[in-house]
Parts: sequence; structure tokens; C-alpha cells
Amino acid sequence: MAQARALRKKLGAVAEKVINVAALKDPEAGLHNLARSHDRLQRASRAVAMPYGQAPTPLMMEDVTAAKKELDAFLAEFNELLRTDVPAFNKFALEKGAGTLFAGNPIELKGAAAGPGH
Repeated sequence: MAQARALRKKLGAVAEKVINVAALKDPEAGLHNLARSHDRLQRASRAVAMPYGQAPTPLMMEDVTAAKKELDAFLAEFNELLRTDVPAFNKFALEKGAGTLFAGNPIELKGAAAGPGH
């Protein structure tokens, strides 16, 4: 149980960087209480898509680059948990005859290798 709680705490800390985990119990609050990272990504996306055929300004691209950097850091942290902590927990759980977790593969952003503006 201690290892399950520790993994849950790590996963919760990562999730809180993207969503307000406390608001998940309230469907309305969950819709309105997204974390700063999500808001920043949405704002950057809207700013670049909005200029009606005009190229994004340097300030818009700076915001997109910062948001992408933040997202990349989040994904790296989450993917590291998927690569290390989850398999370690599953190994331990199997040894103890307990249930394991299915976590899937690390998350990959398709078409994002070129970065913003490319």
C-alpha cells in the first residue's frame, strides 16, 4: 500500500501541473478550473490561429514557444513516470500477488518535432 500511495502522489503532482485535480469531483468546477499550463497552451493556440491570414507576431511566437517548452517538460516528467515508476510498481505488485497498472506507452506529440513556426 505504501508504494501505491507513493506512486499515486507522484502521478497527482504531475497531473496538478495541467489540471486542478481537486475540481475533478465537481464536473462544473472541472470545466472551469484548469491549471495555468492548459490556459497558456489554449491562449497560444488561439493567438496563432486568430490573425486571419497574417503571420503570428514575434510576441505570439514567444508565447507559443514558452507554452511548448512547458508542455515538453510536463510530458518528459509524465513519460519518465511511465518508463520507470509504473514498471517498478507493477513488478513489486506482481511479486506480492497484487493488481498491476496498465499505463500505456509514453505520450508522443506527432508533427511537433519541427517546433513552432516550422
